[in-house]
Amino acid sequence: MDNDVILEQVAPASIVETAQVVAEAARGRRSVYVRGAGTHYEYGCPPGRDGYLLVTGTMQDVVDYSYRDLTITVRCGVRLERLAEILAQQSQFLPIDFIFGGESTIGGAVAWSPPGPRSYRWGTLRDYVLEPLAYELERRTAANEYRLLLR
Repeated sequence: MDNDVILEQVAPASIVETAQVVAEAARGRRSVYVRGAGTHYEYGCPPGRDGYLLVTGTMQDVVDYSYRDLTITVRCGVRLERLAEILAQQSQFLPIDFIFGGESTIGGAVAWSPPGPRSYRWGTLRDYVLEPLAYELERRTAANEYRLLLR
């Protein structure tokens, strides 16, 4: 990270707070850099200008789990390891490769969506995202939840 770049770290607890940060950044013409568990953070471009470092680790809720419908809706900060534990209680799973041993958040994994050996048979994580759920505030949108199809 460039030493001249100043990032104000924010950790919104809800989708509304996330949208407010995005709207405030837009009004001030500041950048927003998103970080979940930080397992993929070095893969992107380093921050190029001042802005917000939006940390999603506080958004770890399971919003809805319809195990009979084979769907689950989770917030972007849920770690893949925790998601696997929740699904295993109903003998379900998400057939993706945990490249970083489950430490990644679902938001980071969807953003990066790395292929692994399972992807040749089952597809990548993005193939299981039924709909990213977002909140709009002042014409600025922030993705915060993902509804996933399970196996």
